[in-house]
Amino acid sequence: MIDKANEINQIYELLNSNKLKEAEILINNLSELNYDNIELLNLKGELFKKLGKYLESKEIFMKVKELSSPNIPIQVFLNLADAHIFLKEYDDAEFIYNNIVAMNPNNIAILNGLGKVLVNKMKYQQALNKFNKALALDESNYQILFNIAYCLKYLEKNNESIDVFKKYLNKLNMNQTNTKHLAVIYLEMGINYLAIEEYDDSLHYLLKSKDLNPDNPHTLSNLGLLYVKTDRLDEAESLFVDTYNIDKTTDIFAYNYCHILLLKGKDDEAKEIIEKFISEHPKSYRMIRLIEKVKFNKSDNMFNWVKDIHNDSETPLKVKIESGFGMYSILDKEKEYQEAFEYLFEANNLYNDMQGYSYERILKYHKHSKSIRYEDNAHISDQNNHPIPIFIVGMPRSGTTLTEQILDSHSLVHGAGELRIIEEIAKKYEISNYNQKDLIVNKETLKKFQEDYFEEIKPLNVDNKPYFVDKMPGNYLFVSLIKAALPWSKIIHCKRNPMDTCLSIYTKKFVADFHAFYSLDGLARSYISYNDLMHHWCNELEENTIFDVTYEKLLDNPEEKVRGLLSYLGLDYEDKCLEFYKNERFVKTASSVQVRKKLYNTSVERWKNYEEQLSPLYKELKQAKIV
Repeated sequence: MIDKANEINQIYELLNSNKLKEAEILINNLSELNYDNIELLNLKGELFKKLGKYLESKEIFMKVKELSSPNIPIQVFLNLADAHIFLKEYDDAEFIYNNIVAMNPNNIAILNGLGKVLVNKMKYQQALNKFNKALALDESNYQILFNIAYCLKYLEKNNESIDVFKKYLNKLNMNQTNTKHLAVIYLEMGINYLAIEEYDDSLHYLLKSKDLNPDNPHTLSNLGLLYVKTDRLDEAESLFVDTYNIDKTTDIFAYNYCHILLLKGKDDEAKEIIEKFISEHPKSYRMIRLIEKVKFNKSDNMFNWVKDIHNDSETPLKVKIESGFGMYSILDKEKEYQEAFEYLFEANNLYNDMQGYSYERILKYHKHSKSIRYEDNAHISDQNNHPIPIFIVGMPRSGTTLTEQILDSHSLVHGAGELRIIEEIAKKYEISNYNQKDLIVNKETLKKFQEDYFEEIKPLNVDNKPYFVDKMPGNYLFVSLIKAALPWSKIIHCKRNPMDTCLSIYTKKFVADFHAFYSLDGLARSYISYNDLMHHWCNELEENTIFDVTYEKLLDNPEEKVRGLLSYLGLDYEDKCLEFYKNERFVKTASSVQVRKKLYNTSVERWKNYEEQLSPLYKELKQAKIV
């Protein structure tokens, strides 16, 4: 120990109160007298860390380690590991932690620190295991709850994450909690609620976060995502532009900005930003998700970037899956079909193993849908001032987005995109509960269902147009319910070559709950069940209740088919419906790029490029007499 104890204590106080300039002067004065004093060097390292001089901090802590040998205190290792973390040298930090945790398996600080390193390496389950062990050793250490909730969010266990964050909030002394930390908690809560589509709760917490820290780009970005989900698209675009301009180095901000550009059909502008961003930030995996929406070639830097990520043994599984879909997208455009399918097959198998699916669950839904009966609905057949809902149903990738884009181009029609309103109201009144037998939906429930539906769509139909398009392909499950609760509604069924439909589904990693689509067997069974249910509705309901739009026929004779579609809806023909590609509305589905182009037939019989690989799928559909 040096004999300047008062000065040392004063440095500690200055560092703790963030009076860094004063601390630096005192440290420099003492260093001239005691250059190799371990305690003073350690304080100098802490100072450099607080000043953001992480490289200098690391060098100081390495010197401290050297001087402390052979009996090096654990804190020296922790400080050095921290320096590696700040420099994003996560492998070095993990190496240090693994060595000291082997000697101190029940040290809470070490377990917590190792968990943080694993979070930075996107090894969230391993990190969660460390945090849980640390908490079990000391349940009063409630600060660890934040780390646990954070991991649960990334593991997509959003409800559990919300519960842990609430538990953490209850432990905090609000009067003594830093407002920026509180803002972060509210932000994480908002993100969790957004993930489970609880939009009101998400808005509540995101706005609370924004009130406490109005300039945090992460809060603004997630608020933008919420606005996208709730069709406040102009507000979303404004927020994404702002966050990108605030910080052009963070991948989520660049990603959201590019995504909104693609939704608006500004492909070239998005491509330029993506290429620039990955050249500067090669470890930014998020941009992989945009590959299929932009035309990239093997000659582009993007191709080698994605390939390197895919082949890297350190790449997290979720990213490897996304890179597999990305490699397929590029190679398919290059017509290198054999190699393209190898990547696609691997990506689907990995994702199928991760997700799992229950075909029996699909069968139960379909059987239940067929069995539901409804009391007389004459009491709700009066349209009043409500718009005419147009439901576009079918399998995904069957032309549903194109059909909506055509209709939205009509002056009397508003296209609202994919809405889960029917599904949510059906859950609310337990109509979709397939464990019920011999369900009869009574008059009162039908009336409430109708009232709820129009209440939900009112804020979406901002121009109060007389026709309203609800394009959720999966609403084919609820056709009889829709006609019972909304008698004057129109049902459009989009159809496409079954093999082309299935291939197109197989090439996409959907954001929604389509667990059965990631194996050829599951895909075949899903299609067969869907086809059976649609035949049932056609036989069960009155003739002409459902209007079929066949993709290939629409391509062959667009004006005739569009005129027929508009006639079914009771609308006059407008030329703009054939100029749908000029419509600048936001399109939020996987087809957002395609509907910006004129009609093209290059996707017709595209499945034949993969005829050999898709033979198991073809055999199942042929056996079911679908092909």
